[in-house]
Amino acid sequence: MNSPHRRLGNAVRERRLKLAQTQTEFATNAGFSMKTLQRLEAGQQKHDLSPATLGGIDRAAGWKSGSARAILDGGDPQESEPGEHVDAATIESSALLVWTAQRTGGEEAVERVYARLAAKLNRDELREVTRRVVELESR
Repeated sequence: MNSPHRRLGNAVRERRLKLAQTQTEFATNAGFSMKTLQRLEAGQQKHDLSPATLGGIDRAAGWKSGSARAILDGGDPQESEPGEHVDAATIESSALLVWTAQRTGGEEAVERVYARLAAKLNRDELREVTRRVVELESR
């Protein structure tokens, strides 16, 4: 039988792959390091995860709030509605993701990122992401 952390790690990895996200993209969206994600996906998490980390997992995976905790407790995740998790941190991490794609992957990478974001954010939220990207470029 899988430990709760291994069960969560498997669910996160499966969801990340379904969303066609790299580990870097998922970790950025979740607001934690890629090393944390790698440990999580490998089932090597040795301590309880903070509420912020669990919330980041829910947000990056597109799950309803509390889904990561539910998985640890033996339940299943529930998909969230578009825009359900949107807050300032989500806008900021989304803008950083777009900005990074511009710097490293070019136009096609940016289009892929925006396509993924469009599934999670409404039009006004996407505009705010774009506004933040422009701000980042001007730094």
